[in-house]
Amino acid sequence: MKTLKINALFAFVVAISMMSCDKEESSNQDQLSVENEVVEFENRLPKQAAEEGDPGDSVSDCSFDGLIEATVRIGHFVGVNEFPNQFGADTQVEWKINGSVVNPRRPRFVRVNDHVSQAGPVEVCYSATSTDCQTINECVTIDFKG
Repeated sequence: MKTLKINALFAFVVAISMMSCDKEESSNQDQLSVENEVVEFENRLPKQAAEEGDPGDSVSDCSFDGLIEATVRIGHFVGVNEFPNQFGADTQVEWKINGSVVNPRRPRFVRVNDHVSQAGPVEVCYSATSTDCQTINECVTIDFKG
């Protein structure tokens, strides 16, 4: 009888550990999938010279092409073409969603799904502030599907 109880307890522990591994594995797959979506959106943005590094004698370019909106398989993104250092070495970037400051995965874009769960109109704002360009900002209202 004692052996039966020990075997049953052992089987129970193994079953619980297998279930916990499955949950962790699916959680890792979700994270990997989100990172793949981030990379996919990032690849849609044009490559610029600023990506190759600052040669040292660069001049700030205060031109701004506006916000870009895109929906990929599991995410709704809003981003900009420009790299933050294009506006000056001291550039501070801020993203807001519906008036609240958010911390995106990358400074060039925000994945709306990380910050909003309810479908409907969502206002996304980008602001870059530097000594050379002062403040550059723009907002866009998107139809977020959730």
